[in-house]
Amino acid sequence: MKVALLLDPGIEVIDSNSCGGTERAFLLFLDFLYKERIDRKSFSAAKVKSGKKYIINKLFYPTWLKEIGEKLIDRSHHDPLLWKIGSYIKVLAELPYCLLFIMKSIDCDVLVSFNVPLVSLLSPRRTILRIGYPAGYVFFPLQRMLKSRYQQTYFYFVSKNLCTKFIKNHPHLSPNRHEVIHNGIDTALFQPKKEMNRVRHKQHLTFLYASNWNKRKGIFMLLKAARVLEEKGLKFKLLLAGGPDLWSNIDVRRKAKKISERVYREAKRLKNTEIVGKKNYRSLPKLYHAANFVVFPSIWREPFGFTIIEAMSCATPVIAFKKGASPEIIKNNKTGYLISDVNTKGLIRAIQNLIQNETLSHIRQMGQAAREEASHKYSLQTWERSVKKLLEKRLKDQ
Repeated sequence: MKVALLLDPGIEVIDSNSCGGTERAFLLFLDFLYKERIDRKSFSAAKVKSGKKYIINKLFYPTWLKEIGEKLIDRSHHDPLLWKIGSYIKVLAELPYCLLFIMKSIDCDVLVSFNVPLVSLLSPRRTILRIGYPAGYVFFPLQRMLKSRYQQTYFYFVSKNLCTKFIKNHPHLSPNRHEVIHNGIDTALFQPKKEMNRVRHKQHLTFLYASNWNKRKGIFMLLKAARVLEEKGLKFKLLLAGGPDLWSNIDVRRKAKKISERVYREAKRLKNTEIVGKKNYRSLPKLYHAANFVVFPSIWREPFGFTIIEAMSCATPVIAFKKGASPEIIKNNKTGYLISDVNTKGLIRAIQNLIQNETLSHIRQMGQAAREEASHKYSLQTWERSVKKLLEKRLKDQ
């Protein structure tokens, strides 16, 4: 078997030390193919900062054309025609990228496309389309006219929530070719610290935010909640990790400076908040160990969330909104807490309740349950077995 991988061309930098979920999943897939000694090729439009370990071929991608499409989509609001025009312009930008991929992968048995449906139209019988973005972020061109080609493709979703939404929005796609394969992590790297060393920070709880700095990930909502809780005289510690540029594309780079300045400005006004910034991937477990809870206040339709399972694997319970895939991962009051009210007030109430009423014994109990859940469901070994079965199924059905 020979496998070719194609990354979403909107991602412009791949850095194994600090990257978003899609890039992380792409690199994990490459690691898996290497470990299994499966012949492989990989392609992207990104600049690679991951050292010599990963050989990722760069393909031409007209970014300027994609930007035109994105501007139209941004302006469309509730205008479906303008949205569709913008989406098709983005498809035109993807066309040379995908054609080059198909040409350079002519000797490969299976093609795995990360969020690029156009590959399904060009080579449907060889393709596995990995969907890691919510419906509306992945556009299927000519889906009614060429539905028979999409029906030959295998679809691999990172969560049940994502799969359910896609089936609802795309009923013409074959339900027999849908697979849900949760992301996996190295549970040997993300493992618990000895409980005797996990204590309250100066007799109060420590909360950690470890994600991208932007509005939809909820960092500004969390900062507002921290300010209100501080004004109430509650004792706690908030650590802010990550940065505004963990997702690397042109739109993010334009906003990164303003976002960073805003986060530093708001955090500076808070006595109990400390910015720890971006951390090397392999040092993340120490960060999770430093907290009693990880706060994951994402307000968008979160497709999965590596942060959640990394924290759980380190026996650190997670607090998240009951939205997207979070309820699929977190068992309320067992491995963490789910907040029903997706707003600042809901977040304030949840954190305040923990500060005032939570006990260390219950935190330890939840942490142990979270670790067991992560080890059982989200280990690399579990993910690798599922992916291997999917590759074999795709190879047989050609």
